[in-house]
Amino acid sequence: MNLRLPGAVLVIFLLLGAISASTQNLTVSQLNDQCVMCHVNTYNEGMAQRYKHQPFFERQCTYCHVVEDAQQALAAMQEALPQTGEIVNQETVWAKRTVVPGTAEPSRSHMAAVQRLESNAEYRFRIVLNQDNDRQGSSAVQSLWLGLRPSEVAAGNAPGGPTVVTDLAKKTNDMVSSLELYQQGGTTVFFSWETDAPLFSWLELENVESSITATPDATQSTAATETAAHPKLRDPEDLTIEICYSCHSPGELGTSHPVRLYAKHGKTIIPRDLPTIEDGMMTCVTCHGAHGAPGKQLVRETVQTKLCVACHIEFKGSSKATTF
Repeated sequence: MNLRLPGAVLVIFLLLGAISASTQNLTVSQLNDQCVMCHVNTYNEGMAQRYKHQPFFERQCTYCHVVEDAQQALAAMQEALPQTGEIVNQETVWAKRTVVPGTAEPSRSHMAAVQRLESNAEYRFRIVLNQDNDRQGSSAVQSLWLGLRPSEVAAGNAPGGPTVVTDLAKKTNDMVSSLELYQQGGTTVFFSWETDAPLFSWLELENVESSITATPDATQSTAATETAAHPKLRDPEDLTIEICYSCHSPGELGTSHPVRLYAKHGKTIIPRDLPTIEDGMMTCVTCHGAHGAPGKQLVRETVQTKLCVACHIEFKGSSKATTF
């Protein structure tokens, strides 16, 4: 059965070069994923905690760690980049995958429809081909992951009919001769592809938000490109105190331990496993886990008084409430 798509104009896929492993060409959402890929142990430790900090859980690494000017440059860079059809991050990411069979039997013509897509969300998709009806079999051939933003597919629709995407040797594989996209109803995207021989096929799609990779062009500012190479990070005091106050203002905190203090000799001592900055300065994250913690309000101890007497040694053992 030869399935064709009615009246669609499709975005022509621009052929990109090899994917760079550096962060030079990453957008702000990509960079958040790159943070996780490089700091795997930190991410796993935070995710293992009972209570997790919302920005950390949502992988908004740049919000806390990157200075504001660099954030703005990255955001402007991301907004301007097209996504559909671009070669994207090929690494494994933490995202739910949708799998749609292209045909129920070997065929040269294949089509898959994915419904309820978010118009401005970012996805990635790839095609899997096999002579047998086994998507993960040893003889299965997978294309590269390609980016998809449904709103861009809708913007490309015009009365001229579908645009056949060709020259896909570096984007899918030699067995795919054409690939077409068509959007219907604003939330459904149809994928149609042809193969040189009758094959089983599948479409795999992930909503990843951060897998999209594109190369900045000459119109983008040098500052934005340099920022993306590795954005300037906040200094320790700003990161561990001021950025906390940007969401948790001192006036709303009520009773809260003061910060920017040092241990008083003979009365207090800050254990080495509690983080400080600048030769022992106490910050918000001395007592609260920035990524996650076992106690409520992200307190580093499930029993808060245990944390208190860890520093205030003069009170340790003075009452049943502080005897641990």
